[in-house]
Amino acid sequence: MENPRYEQYLVKYAHLKGIEMEDKDSKGILPVHLILRARDYAKIRTKTGALGEPIGEKTKLGWTVMSLGK
Repeated sequence: MENPRYEQYLVKYAHLKGIEMEDKDSKGILPVHLILRARDYAKIRTKTGALGEPIGEKTKLGWTVMSLGK
């Protein structure tokens, strides 16, 4: 995604005075990081059957089979 350049907002808007952002990356394009729930992760990374059936996931240690639960 395009870098939002937080430092510009902190200077421009008075109500943001005193806020310090840890992300001071100056690159034009920044990577996107997602936090997924276990169920979402399972849907993306696995081979699924019909709703409610177990799923299989290929890992570095081989295939694992698990249930998505209800």
